[in-house]
Amino acid sequence: MKLSAIPVVAIAILSYAAQAKDQAITGTYEFLICKGACAFSDRGNVFATAVVAFFNGAITWSDQRRINPIYHYDPSDVRACYAVSREVQAKSYLGIKKTGTSEWKFDGHTIQFMLFHSADAGYVVEVDRTGDLLIGTGKSWGVGGGAAPPDYGPDTVIGRRLGPPDISVCAIGPSP
Repeated sequence: MKLSAIPVVAIAILSYAAQAKDQAITGTYEFLICKGACAFSDRGNVFATAVVAFFNGAITWSDQRRINPIYHYDPSDVRACYAVSREVQAKSYLGIKKTGTSEWKFDGHTIQFMLFHSADAGYVVEVDRTGDLLIGTGKSWGVGGGAAPPDYGPDTVIGRRLGPPDISVCAIGPSP
């Protein structure tokens, strides 16, 4: 059986292009989550902050278990971790868990990731790059008994890049 190198080369090129697209996003980011208008210069509406590290590849299994021992993802898809600080009480599922891991997706315009996830509820963020900022929304969601009340968002979310991906911003407990 004779195999052509063209399909193999095409797959390699497409794989490299997808990784290059994701590498444009990888890094550690600070996010403000607000009820209403949101700005780094005016934090009046901020009810929570989050630091999120986006990685190009999957986070190691031992780090996943240390940061988020109860997770709901395929471990090969976990490429982000987060730490949330709730500043004031607000109608939101954000902050139910202070740290965790998440998948993340980038479609060329929008980055989507979770800042909380359980078996029946979560908090999803969708942001677009606008200059040096990431701007979008966060929303509590759920099914059945975990359904979010109608007044639980959407929230305004803005973010800015702090530097390269750093798992230590999400860690709890000793490193393995």
